[in-house]
Amino acid sequence: MNERFELMHPSYHAQGWILVKVTPEKSDSYYKIFADLGPLGWRLSSGSNSRPIKLSEVDSWAWPQSSGSLYTLPIQAEGNLDEYCMEELTLILMKSETQGIQVEIVELKDVIGELTR
Repeated sequence: MNERFELMHPSYHAQGWILVKVTPEKSDSYYKIFADLGPLGWRLSSGSNSRPIKLSEVDSWAWPQSSGSLYTLPIQAEGNLDEYCMEELTLILMKSETQGIQVEIVELKDVIGELTR
């Protein structure tokens, strides 16, 4: 990514991450990233239906989100969250379901075909 993009839009580099499929009652599904940012804590992305970009030189995905932020996701770090982050994600998932929003943890390899280019 270029420096101008990074100045205009925040960029996050996950140490671990989980993909969450969100299906609201009356609209289409989309995907959010729950990212473990190490000492910076955790972050839940705004969501996206676009396909991530494979960064083969660093064995990661670069995934722009609807807010304009960019998440860099090491491929081998999918599913890896520390205990604190996993507890926070569990609370978010439980709260979403009580609000009538269907949420589920999915793996990128299982849904990448559903994402637009």
